[in-house]
Amino acid sequence: MLAVLKRMSYRKYRYIYLRKGIAMEHHLKKLREMRKNKGLGYWGSRILSQLEYGLKLSEVKDHQFDGLLSKAIDFVYGEFGKEGAITRSTCEKAEEMLAELSQQAKRFKVICAAHAHIDMNWMWRWDETVMVAMDTFRTVLNLMNEYPDFTFSQSQASVYKILEDYAPEMLEEVRSRVKEGRWEVTASTG
Repeated sequence: MLAVLKRMSYRKYRYIYLRKGIAMEHHLKKLREMRKNKGLGYWGSRILSQLEYGLKLSEVKDHQFDGLLSKAIDFVYGEFGKEGAITRSTCEKAEEMLAELSQQAKRFKVICAAHAHIDMNWMWRWDETVMVAMDTFRTVLNLMNEYPDFTFSQSQASVYKILEDYAPEMLEEVRSRVKEGRWEVTASTG
């Protein structure tokens, strides 16, 4: 159903909401408005992400949770208007309002694919490119040490050449992660 909705025109998409008796359009506008706030912070990002996920969940569940989401979005938006920010207290109260969604939301698996695109000499010198590549790879290798299930993909052959020339010991670490299946070499573009 989600794939079908994504292919529909905006007009048909809007019609489905209106036909269901709940026009969520204005709530999407509120979420976008709050997202524009540069000082959103952790709590704001957290609850807005949950609300956006909830809207998608409700969409695939035949708009089952639109009423609940409407109340939660109105609450957060109102507090945002009063405070000028989304506070921890606002986030926690909104999460309590969304508790009913919890079991449904946990039925889905989110897969995040780690990847780093490094612009080669885009707006910096070669030595900076070398440092960015090495810093990025060191960070990824450290994350792999910290999180055993963490995987990564890299698609630029040129950054492997940087490691070969400037940090051969790090290249050996990368090779061992490739052998483990945790580091994927996905292409050979420069």
